[in-house]
Amino acid sequence: MSTWSQVLSIGVAALLVGGGIGVGTYATIDEPDPAHYAIATTTKAPHLQLTNPDGLLTPSDQAQLEQNLQRITYPEVVRTVHILAFNNAENTRENINDTIEEYFRAHYPDEILDKHGFRDGTLVLAVDMAHRHHAIYAADDVDAVLGLDSESRATPVIDAMVPGLQSNNVPAALFAGASLAMDTDRLQQERYQSAVDDRIGAGIGAGAVSGSLAVALGAAGVARRNRRRRLVEQAREDYALVTKEYANLAGRLDSIDVRANSLTSSFADAELRRQWSDVHDRFLKLHDTVSGAGGIGSINISDDAAAYRARKQLADTAETLTHTSYAEDNINRLFNIERGDATARRTDLARLSDDITQARLAIDDTTLRQELISLQERVLDLDREPTSPTFLDDYLRLLADYRIVLDAVKDKEFSDVKDRHKLATPTIYDKDYWYPTYIPFVAMQSWHDTNVAAANSAASSSSGSVNTTFSSGFTAAGGSGSF
Repeated sequence: MSTWSQVLSIGVAALLVGGGIGVGTYATIDEPDPAHYAIATTTKAPHLQLTNPDGLLTPSDQAQLEQNLQRITYPEVVRTVHILAFNNAENTRENINDTIEEYFRAHYPDEILDKHGFRDGTLVLAVDMAHRHHAIYAADDVDAVLGLDSESRATPVIDAMVPGLQSNNVPAALFAGASLAMDTDRLQQERYQSAVDDRIGAGIGAGAVSGSLAVALGAAGVARRNRRRRLVEQAREDYALVTKEYANLAGRLDSIDVRANSLTSSFADAELRRQWSDVHDRFLKLHDTVSGAGGIGSINISDDAAAYRARKQLADTAETLTHTSYAEDNINRLFNIERGDATARRTDLARLSDDITQARLAIDDTTLRQELISLQERVLDLDREPTSPTFLDDYLRLLADYRIVLDAVKDKEFSDVKDRHKLATPTIYDKDYWYPTYIPFVAMQSWHDTNVAAANSAASSSSGSVNTTFSSGFTAAGGSGSF
């Protein structure tokens, strides 16, 4: 059933509920039980991971914050609280959501999932004083208790942090956000009171209130169920990839390694070998993960709960397999070009020609466009004699000259917005890898488009609304704001 169909169904059900209450004048609803809305708490404080790379928090600030956080009655579901305090515009993104994701992937890779959310039990509070942004995010299981995927819950938490931040009292701001987000007494009372308000005997007014509440609660439930369903579906896709491809790729690994270490031209620089060694070693470590006791082979993937629990392990394994497969394709391509395969050389020349064409059509600078035309003529010359003994040297010079032109294109054509994201050089295990240190125009254009999107997102987030956008497409329960 589509999300729209589900929402319509909720609407119909809400109307029936409301109408039933309106018609059933003599009907009664059991009095809500406060125990039903109780949130399990613990006297044991969760692990506190305080990240302070720019020295924003002084030792006394940290001590004060830790002392204040101990006063919170924590929900049992929260097992790790991450506090991130940034104060360097050069090392952070204008969109704090991107900063959080990138920092986790670089420093806490086991605590962030591939496409959605954080490791179970995680709550994240972040402050970026340089860009004047702040945020709160939660893992799905934490969100199921705290409800931070709802703007009505995230907004007050974000707003509670503003006074402290505006007065440069960062510890107070972080404590205000954390304490409100995890105020279990308040949450329990709000949810109980909502149920009490809904308990109206009969009449049209009661029906309207009940129906609207049913729509609100039902829509939130649909969103949470749909998100979980997507994660389960992705886990099953990853499981299918692993169980289908692992054995075949393992059987080819030695031959890929031989080819990677047989490259002798300028293609085979130290960085290429390091990248291949990295993915090769990661693949070798998969044996126990895939086939060992308690490994992927023992997962009951048909069970939704089991698939959901294993989603991180499956995502990491599938990523390593995908990286190894891309590395195999790229190494084979370079090997064939280096060994004089005419078809492989012409295929690569066609790919390069297409990239030059896209650059020529996209830019406005007349001088650069003429240089691109000259480069394309050199591509055609090489294509006429793909088996020439000087082909490899000529091709490498062509690539070097094209790289110089692309650097000029970047400076002249793509400097209209701030570089909010680093222009990353593709690695040997990336799908869009071409050659060492080489970034094609299509990748550069995509990078520029991402910067434009990030600039637009940053502009919209400054309006005061909760910003939930990540440039990468990553999603998580919570949001960010500005002050």
